[in-house]
Amino acid sequence: MSFSAQSESKAKEPLDIVHSDICGKINSKSLSGAEYFLTLIHGKTRFVWVYVLKRKSDVFSTFCEWKASVNGLQEEALKFCERIMDGSLLLTSLKNT
Repeated sequence: MSFSAQSESKAKEPLDIVHSDICGKINSKSLSGAEYFLTLIHGKTRFVWVYVLKRKSDVFSTFCEWKASVNGLQEEALKFCERIMDGSLLLTSLKNT
């Protein structure tokens, strides 16, 4: 299977689409005690943010903090979050943040 070197993004505006994933539980904790990490990938620019987490339950609060900081910088609303991970981060909860 081959992939195009340049894929066309469906995102037309900043933060239209943000892909996310969580990795863990990692066998070796970080120095700060983190056992998970969360990645958020901007759908249009492919810019990546990585957050280390002590608990998987920290995903939602970390996402909300990220969303607030990015909305402040970009002055754009997050319209859609496409998840590529297991767990249960509810999109209905995201709409209310």
